[in-house]
Amino acid sequence: MPYIALSLGLASAVLVCCYGGIWLGLPAVVTGFIGMRNADSDPGQYSGRGLAVAGMVLGIITFLASFIFLIFGLLAR
Repeated sequence: MPYIALSLGLASAVLVCCYGGIWLGLPAVVTGFIGMRNADSDPGQYSGRGLAVAGMVLGIITFLASFIFLIFGLLAR
């Protein structure tokens, strides 16, 4: 899960100009939260808490940035 969260977070950061943060940022946040919770509950079996947090942070930032771009785009019409 942490690797998926980080991959989605990075992809959303690349596609933030094309509103990719909305469609990729939110799943990055969800998978990052699940991965972080797994790593906290059983550290012997699950690892990658830092990767999960990084994916979550990237997902949140790009989701908010894409949402702001969308709002400004609608207001500019």
